[in-house]
Amino acid sequence: MKRFRDGITAAAAVLLAVCGLQTLDPVLSAAPRAAGPETPSVPMSTTRTDGSWQVTITDLGLLPGGIYASAYAINNTGKIVGMAYDAVGALTTVQWVNGQISPISGLGASAASVPEDIDDAGEIAGTLRISNREYMGIYWNALNNPFQLPAIPGGTPILVRAHAINASGQIAGLGQEGSPNYWGHAAVWLGNSFQTDLGFMGGGHYSEAYGINDLGDVVGVAEVASTAQHAFLWREGQYTDLSSWGGGASSIAYAINNHGEIVGLNGGVASLWKDGTVQALPVPPGVSVYTPAIDINDAGDIIATGSKGYPFDVGVLWRNGAPIDLGTLPGGTISRARRLNARGEVVGEANASSGGSFHAVKWVVTPLSSSVDHAVQQAPGDRPQPNAVRITPSPFTTVTTLHVTLERAGAATVNVFDSAGRRVRQIAAGWLPRGEQAFTWDGRNDAGAAVPGGVYYVQVNGGTQTAGCAVVRISG
Repeated sequence: MKRFRDGITAAAAVLLAVCGLQTLDPVLSAAPRAAGPETPSVPMSTTRTDGSWQVTITDLGLLPGGIYASAYAINNTGKIVGMAYDAVGALTTVQWVNGQISPISGLGASAASVPEDIDDAGEIAGTLRISNREYMGIYWNALNNPFQLPAIPGGTPILVRAHAINASGQIAGLGQEGSPNYWGHAAVWLGNSFQTDLGFMGGGHYSEAYGINDLGDVVGVAEVASTAQHAFLWREGQYTDLSSWGGGASSIAYAINNHGEIVGLNGGVASLWKDGTVQALPVPPGVSVYTPAIDINDAGDIIATGSKGYPFDVGVLWRNGAPIDLGTLPGGTISRARRLNARGEVVGEANASSGGSFHAVKWVVTPLSSSVDHAVQQAPGDRPQPNAVRITPSPFTTVTTLHVTLERAGAATVNVFDSAGRRVRQIAAGWLPRGEQAFTWDGRNDAGAAVPGGVYYVQVNGGTQTAGCAVVRISG
């Protein structure tokens, strides 16, 4: 392959051949590591029905010699992250890419680095538990390299938790003050840099952010002056106490989609906040209503883990407002749902037999009666075009044009990464129209400094697809 500059590595040069749609792992995501002398277990799927739905549950497999695995998050490219025991019983951070499990680095000597969320660029947010009272927030870049999140101003870095990440790489979580108060503040980071302290709501001294959408809206829980804890929405620098939308005095919000729909726990039951009101969600037969709804996608799919009586938990999916029992692995009695992506794929864990160890699982739910996809009925000229990126000129010295095509209007981001997987410039973030539009990049980073010559990667995330294209900058 031709080298434009001697400093371009072989790995970076591979990017020059890649421009277009990614439906699996993004180019910048690390490939699975080679297996050792043992081979990881092979994913296996089984199917059951629940009412008018077909539920397929896939056992994602274990590390070689391991007996436990759990999936914590899945992005729209299908990459899954979670935790697993290795052959010597060490708890390890792992990824599943193209059906294969492999370890990724945690933070420091401890292996208990829990990945809680992942964006379509492969960036991950999570938390390392040091003790019952001490935590470190973690940001993994698109190459799976972990970085400790900095403390909030006046806080300490061993009192930080990271819960969610959006398409722009903004992370929502908690930063605590130092002595003497140790008050917790809802906070936002951008990558591994501190961005915003959300402060408190209504005279309280505690807040924590659990969810963030691609528009930067944040949800979580905050103490008010009465010491009660209320779900909140934080938008454009302002708090909204979601108890003002109705419902119980005690509530917590866990996730928000790009339409502003929020899910969580209100008055002790799974609830949806939408259009200024709150409603309790129905549950499948035999499942307790006292369960938090924990995630929602732009299609309105919602997930939770419900109880059928201790210790029998079960994953629940709401689709089109109807509750679906996700079930367990064959012979198992417990399942727990943790995250879902834009396609409605759900990940979590389930035990492989009554009293047996837990395995990471993925659920896919489809209607029993197949229907013709609406896109097939459209005239060819009306069909959405796949996301795509075209860059001219490349190589460039001072400025280049990024031609971005989106399959549909909606929340989207356009970012530039360097060959190490670090985001250097955000070109666009927010609600973008369907079709092709042009952006310019002047070869500078977010701080306004010119980036060095080399290979860079432009990535667009929107809808259920990620697309990208490499570009070469030549120093003037």
